[in-house]
Amino acid sequence: MRNPVEFYNTPSGYVMVDDGNQISRLSESSRDMIDDILDTIRECYSDAYHALEQCYASSSKNPRYKTYKMVNRFIRCNCGEFDTQKTDFIDGNLNLEQVHCPLRGTKDCEYENIICNPKRTSVLGVRQMQIAAALAEGLTPQEISDKLFISIHTVHNTLQAIKIKLGLKNTSQIITWYNNLNL
Repeated sequence: MRNPVEFYNTPSGYVMVDDGNQISRLSESSRDMIDDILDTIRECYSDAYHALEQCYASSSKNPRYKTYKMVNRFIRCNCGEFDTQKTDFIDGNLNLEQVHCPLRGTKDCEYENIICNPKRTSVLGVRQMQIAAALAEGLTPQEISDKLFISIHTVHNTLQAIKIKLGLKNTSQIITWYNNLNL
């Protein structure tokens, strides 16, 4: 599990990352974090993900830069306040906050409630979706544990949480739910 991080925007428009040990600027070289956050956006905020893809389509020839710009924009719009919460991103989960923006509530912000203040499109978190997908691939809980480098206890607890969130009774229903989701 990655350390929890707090993001904040600087007056000059940079996104800063505070992981409790050091403060650094989010940059193109922050690959692991960018990939993790982009996965979360794709899985949990699909409308925002598609809008970001369109916003930065002109950067498609440089995918590293494009993904950096997508994540940077999402964080600036949703996690950029320096507040007392101290955890904006942990283990695949983003804690969104109301970021002060002069465009909020005006007709000039075409992405309000899409990129800015997005609606969650997935009931499950990123890790829960990974485990549901692995289960649907036919992996056993022990194989899922080995594949995702997590304990078997975590796999069992996550499967239980998935069943509760989705109102399901067993793992075969998780597989059916996941397969129907991806038709």
